[in-house]
Amino acid sequence: MASKLVNHLKSCIENDPSLAVLGHQWGFDEQLVPKALQNVGNLFTHYSRHDESHSNQILVNIERILGVDRIKQLTATDTWLLLEAAYWHDVGMIVTKTEYKQASKSEEFKEYLHSIQLDTSHSLNRLCSNFDFSSDTWKFETQLPYETVNDFKELFADWFRGKHASRASDVVASPWEKCGLSSPRTELIPNRLFLLLGRICEMHGCEFKELIEDDVGLPYKEMGIGTEDCHPRYVAALLRLGDLLDLDDNRFCPVMVRIAGNERPYTSLIHRQKHKSIRHFRLDSELIEITSVCSGSTLEENIDTYLESINWFYWLEQEIKNQMTNWTIIAPNKELGLLPTLGSIKVEFEDKKYFLPRNSRPEFGISMRKATDILQDLYTDQFVCIRELIQNSVDSTLLALHVNEKIDSETKYNDVRNNIASDYTITVIFEQSSCDQEDTEIWNIKIIDKGTGISLSDFIHMMKVGGSSENTYRRSLINKMPEIFKPSGTFGIGFQSIFLFAESVTIKTKSLFTDEKMEVSLYNPIGNRSGLCTFRRVDELLPYGAEIKAELKINKKTLKNTQSENNKEFEKFRATFDPILDNEDVLHRCRIFDKVTDFSKYSLIPISAKYKSLDDDGYHVIDTFASSPEEGNWKTLNLDGIIYQYSAVHNIESSEKHLYFKGQKINPPAFNLDNNSFFNTQFFEIKLNILSGDANEWLTAERKQIRSTKSDFLNEMFYLIVKDISESNKSNDQESMLLSFTSMMNIIHGVDSRWSEIYEKHSGQWLNIRNFSTKRVGVDCGKAKVYHQNFMAVRDNFIENVNPSPKLNRANDYDYIVVTGSGTLFQNNWITIISYYKCIKCNLNFKFDYENEFNAYNIEFGSDKKEITDEYLSSVFLRNNTGHYHRPVIPFTEDMLEFKMLSIDFERLPRTLRTSCRLPTPKVLISPWIMRHADLRKNISTYRKDRVEELAHFLVDKRLIECTAEIAIKMMNQLAIYIDKKIKSSSMKDEWIKKTQS
Repeated sequence: MASKLVNHLKSCIENDPSLAVLGHQWGFDEQLVPKALQNVGNLFTHYSRHDESHSNQILVNIERILGVDRIKQLTATDTWLLLEAAYWHDVGMIVTKTEYKQASKSEEFKEYLHSIQLDTSHSLNRLCSNFDFSSDTWKFETQLPYETVNDFKELFADWFRGKHASRASDVVASPWEKCGLSSPRTELIPNRLFLLLGRICEMHGCEFKELIEDDVGLPYKEMGIGTEDCHPRYVAALLRLGDLLDLDDNRFCPVMVRIAGNERPYTSLIHRQKHKSIRHFRLDSELIEITSVCSGSTLEENIDTYLESINWFYWLEQEIKNQMTNWTIIAPNKELGLLPTLGSIKVEFEDKKYFLPRNSRPEFGISMRKATDILQDLYTDQFVCIRELIQNSVDSTLLALHVNEKIDSETKYNDVRNNIASDYTITVIFEQSSCDQEDTEIWNIKIIDKGTGISLSDFIHMMKVGGSSENTYRRSLINKMPEIFKPSGTFGIGFQSIFLFAESVTIKTKSLFTDEKMEVSLYNPIGNRSGLCTFRRVDELLPYGAEIKAELKINKKTLKNTQSENNKEFEKFRATFDPILDNEDVLHRCRIFDKVTDFSKYSLIPISAKYKSLDDDGYHVIDTFASSPEEGNWKTLNLDGIIYQYSAVHNIESSEKHLYFKGQKINPPAFNLDNNSFFNTQFFEIKLNILSGDANEWLTAERKQIRSTKSDFLNEMFYLIVKDISESNKSNDQESMLLSFTSMMNIIHGVDSRWSEIYEKHSGQWLNIRNFSTKRVGVDCGKAKVYHQNFMAVRDNFIENVNPSPKLNRANDYDYIVVTGSGTLFQNNWITIISYYKCIKCNLNFKFDYENEFNAYNIEFGSDKKEITDEYLSSVFLRNNTGHYHRPVIPFTEDMLEFKMLSIDFERLPRTLRTSCRLPTPKVLISPWIMRHADLRKNISTYRKDRVEELAHFLVDKRLIECTAEIAIKMMNQLAIYIDKKIKSSSMKDEWIKKTQS
């Protein structure tokens, strides 16, 4: 108990009874406030003590700093303020149910959640990733209730902890209204002093400069009770020191530690270790000395405890230094003397061999120069900077439209493109300058928009790569925008891509939010000026928005390698190009202008563009047509809050997929998209435009490709598209046949089970596909052999029969099908489906043969037995399965009864084997022979008996075959001999010998 300060207050009251009201107030608060502080642990279980013991220790520390003689110099009001402030300063950590609700609904809290979502290293990132901003709801899948409750406690503790100092001021002013604390507020003590007490409490969490600033700080002197003065600045300074010096090793309550458990936040663990590490602590009116010996259960914990201690003591050192420097405007009089000197402060490791250079966490870092070097390698499309600059202007314009209430949640996507944004056209101008270097062209680019402009605060965030995501004010405005109109990303990496070609960028701007007008020049981080930024105020009249100018130095070789989606300007110029009369460099520079054309095609904001070369008298207008979603019959879908549009047409000659992110062409993920996923749905050309979501989350750093982590989500999008196409085309015979066909193909390959749902809606429509382009070439056993070279004809994207033939709706149609050549993808899949239908669904016998001379497959259904010829067996190994790692699948026939134990139902085959089986049959054998590389440098492959024992164990363990592993191994080796013998009896004998002996 801080008896010296309490006794001094009593002594002052005895000498001047008019001060008794201070004693009465303290008497109430001494008992009431500690009871309220007991509730801090409800939310802050994992924190150190913030109860009466902490308050008392602060007062004891102040008594030690002052000493008995200087305590006697304090006025009664100063003493009362010290006692009250020590008790009240953490009352802002009491959180009521009403305050939880208010915080949860506030935009500031949502911005806080978003900042954690962006910080993947944050301990609460997993929790906050479950918050859906579009619906303001939480979605949980795997977390246990106990874990979720703990995470939410940590989340709200972190949120309210950052505000507890200012909240304490509010509680002191209205204790009953804020938290039900019945501390009396009467006219006996002026309300002014309670407000002052609240400000003193607030100052314990502020920067030091706020304490002494004339406008926002505390007064040096204030009228107290009776004839006394009080000194708020001095009281607040002592409170700050007393709080900082509560660092002994008993700060944490063992019971609360046990309640928090081992799952408490890592930062809390380090904070506790910091207190436990105290070995020596001297505190009196003359000297402060501290020795800390750090230890931890892990080396990282040990290092972080060391650094936390260093930071804490540095904070203490800075506080004493700041107070001493400003002591004359803090201390009431000279008689109160100076603060104690900060003596020896030691932080050591328990293991003396460890040390940290410069008292900083030893981590690898990367310089801005190196980061920009990496940026150059990152962008394979060197002229991506043009797209990025225009995208930034579009994003800024969309935000301006929202702030100006031109768009809201009711606004339709097409209305922005067609009407609302017509007065917000973005202008792009290219103008060539002369250059002395033969291989280089200089083009000045200017981009003018009517967006929000850029404020000084925005520039500060822009000056570091990826820093715009930390711009909380701008982010809070964006979060209020309708999802489909939110900017696709942020200034940062994309903007800095301009430095791939430019030494500097100049931006003249007027901010819509602050009315700031300025011209800013940003220099290349790896150039001569090392990323320098200069700022100049502008007096001229400017509209809201920005004008960006840069001088691009372009290597002519780079122009030749530039790719464009539309090539509008390139083709326009090439129409009159003469390779003898014209310079080829002039032709290739058009590819730069086509970058603007590509961007403008699906841009929500109109683009106006033109260029002028050194040889031109005037400007050439760049074609910036807009492609409205209505032109492609686009439909809108929603998947877990992500809104997207699609346009689909059936096309058996092309199955192209065109992906767009907010109107800009992008590539699919580099991997994780299964060849037979919904994304790769065949015979439909699909365009998909993702309208919502953050570019940083969806796209790779180059912003040209969807992240691989989104491949499953993308597949779900295409499932909904296929499902929607299916629902919309039940009555369309042509599309129904195609959906039936592709569904059956995926069912055969054992892909996503939802293909069965699609197939059921179109039943056996694929059976109505006709056979085409027939030519009779001979008679065998009284049955017509019909060869099909290109046996399916296409007219205007519809399958048509050239020569009329029966529909394939009876099992006995076409006893023979002989296919020559490799055929198209559609034709090959058609043959696979027929074999599956005839052999498995209709349970017909089959005979498969192959004619090596004509590269022709003879397929007979309804024969006397199930059989394959030696020629066909050879083709399975030497024609169908020629890729590295292929392990062929062989039709099981009646001639192979000795291997019956190894036969497997086709339906039970692993997916990877089902997709490589061209002619499915009811039962199959997996080959012991597998294709391997014989010479990687020459790309020579060979067949080998490899990992046969592992294969046998796998088949037995998965219960694909019913025998022991030993028997399976023996039979596998016999099957290998059987295959070898059969192929050596075929016309492909020499080829097989070469393939097996390489």
